[in-house]
Amino acid sequence: MIVDIFSNALKNILKRKTRSWLTILGIVIGIAAIVALLGIGGGLRNAIVGEFESVGVNRLIILSSDANLLSGPPMLSESGYDENYLNQDWFDVIKRAEGVEMVGGFFGSIALIEGKDDFISVTVNGIPKEQRNQESIEDSGVKLLSGRFLTSNDKNAIMINNKVAENTEKKINNKIEIMGKSFKVVGIYESSGFGGQTNVIYMPIESVYEMLNAKPKEISSIFVKYNTDYQSDFVIEEINRELRRYLKQKEGEESFQIQSYEEFLKILDSVLSVINYILVGIAMISTLVAAIGIMNSLFTSVMERRREIGIMKSIGARNSSILSMFVIESILFSVVGGIVGIGFGILLAKLVENIAFQVLQTRLIVVSIQPSVYIFSLIFSIIVGVLSGFLPAKKASKMNPVDSLS
Repeated sequence: MIVDIFSNALKNILKRKTRSWLTILGIVIGIAAIVALLGIGGGLRNAIVGEFESVGVNRLIILSSDANLLSGPPMLSESGYDENYLNQDWFDVIKRAEGVEMVGGFFGSIALIEGKDDFISVTVNGIPKEQRNQESIEDSGVKLLSGRFLTSNDKNAIMINNKVAENTEKKINNKIEIMGKSFKVVGIYESSGFGGQTNVIYMPIESVYEMLNAKPKEISSIFVKYNTDYQSDFVIEEINRELRRYLKQKEGEESFQIQSYEEFLKILDSVLSVINYILVGIAMISTLVAAIGIMNSLFTSVMERRREIGIMKSIGARNSSILSMFVIESILFSVVGGIVGIGFGILLAKLVENIAFQVLQTRLIVVSIQPSVYIFSLIFSIIVGVLSGFLPAKKASKMNPVDSLS
């Protein structure tokens, strides 16, 4: 009996091919959007997590109390800029905190340099003398491609990443002008940051001081690496205690703030999840709109097949059989639309990934689709099919055979 109902439902769908495919198209678009958005969102999250894990999440960053980690460093200018600077003297104080393994820092700023086509913005990080060695620089996630690392004896030397090298067409021993001062490229390292898009230059901190007219030992950010046997909250509290004691500051009135990579990663993950849910929600709404199309198609089909329904009832077909036939038709619409939509969703996500790489030269968007996405998409399309087919099916099952045949 079930086989007959299924066969009859399939026959009716194939009988009206154009209408059937137009009905299925709505489901295809909605499911494709869901799969593509979840795939792109998942890949984006994995890329960001990977960037943090490549350096290590057991890191803390200390900034002045009014600084913003997301806004980045200020623009480099000869007149300098107002900021409550940190101090390199804090390094020894922070090292006294339990769980701390390594302390370092940068004097960071933004500068414009001449590129091959136009001026480009770069982040300039001044490295203190004691950190200008292979071990310390590599520990910050730098992987040397050619040349050498900065040393404590360097003055007008810089390390650039391969992104800067590409944008400026500079090689080892070439010169780059920053703020009217000439610097020699001694090393080129692999570009990191989100998707390898960050233009970063490392130079001796003394050079940054000179360009900014800054005071010696001033520093804009301090980085701390802590032992993984300790929780970040414990290490943060220990550092807070040591710095408050050293600076003679009360709790809640600190001139500094401490943020963990772990916490920052959680915030980013939450933001990405919210954005992802909103986009998927919009895609689901489009799928629900497609459900109205299925409902409309089936209502039309019921009216066209009044005589057929009357004949079936007059020869003994039950209301439940009529109901099942139309519900199965609706499910077939949604299942076919779901399967085709999943396929198109994968292709769409891959297309976005390739366009991002070709146009933006970034691997930040790498599609990652979990099996659960396929299962969710298919189940959701089936639920849409059942819900959209129920009312037309119920109407068909309640039809009076005498009225249907008249």
